[in-house]
Amino acid sequence: LTCSPGQMVLSKMRRLLLPMLSVGLLFWLAGSAIGKAQPPLVSLLYLPYAHFWFLQATFVIMATFLLLHRLWPGRSTALAAGLMGLAALIWVSGLRATPNLFAVNQAAYLMPFFMLGYLCGHGTFLTRLKAHIPPALALLALLVLTGLSFALVSGLVRAPNEAARAALTLMIGATFCLSLLILSPRHAGLARIGGYSYTIYLFHVFFPAGSFESLRAFAPGTPDALIWATGLVAGIAGPVAAHHALLRSRVLSPLFLGLRPRPRSTTPRPVAPIPTAQRA
Repeated sequence: LTCSPGQMVLSKMRRLLLPMLSVGLLFWLAGSAIGKAQPPLVSLLYLPYAHFWFLQATFVIMATFLLLHRLWPGRSTALAAGLMGLAALIWVSGLRATPNLFAVNQAAYLMPFFMLGYLCGHGTFLTRLKAHIPPALALLALLVLTGLSFALVSGLVRAPNEAARAALTLMIGATFCLSLLILSPRHAGLARIGGYSYTIYLFHVFFPAGSFESLRAFAPGTPDALIWATGLVAGIAGPVAAHHALLRSRVLSPLFLGLRPRPRSTTPRPVAPIPTAQRA
């Protein structure tokens, strides 16, 4: 929070809302082209649409935190903790906005995780946590929570009501994230892919769908496992390639990625010396 509130809001609008509208429009047009029922195009401006709701909710979370930080400077830790608790209470209580303008309901669900991430990234919260919780206990928590999540999804375990289920899912998600942060696993290959996570999120639907349609048209009878594997590779490699292609354009880079284009180098390329044998 080192820049002015106006600069911060404009930065988040460019990074989140501009790609939401441009990529969302492509998604809307693609769905319309194949005959899929679509919401009114103008609703993309103010209602959640497909997986792009995440961008609206993220913007609401950041704008809310920025506004409160502006009103009460120097209390970011207390604000993050307060927002985390308040949003969790709203989500568990079942309170929902109708209509769901700018994905405010999803923002209430995501807010505890965003604020928990802020607390872990600032101050000494995560350091103290690592000092008191051994890695073996964090690993055990991951295994238990994975099994519990599977049991909930498969119906082996049922919550008594929706409030209990909402509270349980929040607890599982937050504890799972904290356990991973305590363990801090590292993998160079996954870290490299993770650098493109935002672009993969934006464009991942297009490429697996294309690979599926291609296999269905040119290789009917392809085993499901191969279709899945092909879609997984396409869903990662396609957006990565698109990222590098879009980044070359000073117009498309901010429009579809929310990124400033790479500055063109003004330094002249060094001239290779002429070999002595060719100087004559």
